[in-house]
Amino acid sequence: MERQSIATYISTDDLQPYLNSMIAPICCIVNDESIKGTDVGTQRSLETEVLDFIQKRAGTTEYFNAYNRVRQRILDVRQERKHQRIMRAMNDPEAHARRRIQKNEMKSRKRQLKAKEFAKTKIRLTTKKRRID
Repeated sequence: MERQSIATYISTDDLQPYLNSMIAPICCIVNDESIKGTDVGTQRSLETEVLDFIQKRAGTTEYFNAYNRVRQRILDVRQERKHQRIMRAMNDPEAHARRRIQKNEMKSRKRQLKAKEFAKTKIRLTTKKRRID
């Protein structure tokens, strides 16, 4: 089954109002470097292919205007969230400190768990020496 974009079925003139809605979810995934997994490379290539197709259908200038609007909206939302975090930290410093401590404890637990998992799979070539007191 061949994959097709909705942009295939919409005429070029009617595509303009839908550009932001079509670009936004793909833009978020393509630009997010924190996504990990086995199929990330193929997924990103598929998404860039869809974005290229949308660009061809909509026209370069209209596509880039819409893409920049989407990117700017993403940056504005991130900036607003950052501002809200700062305001919460200023308004309630104790709660902020508790959250930071809890976050650091979780990171330390994750590191310990990773170390244990690694130790289980590690191939030991020598025997353990035990101390006799």
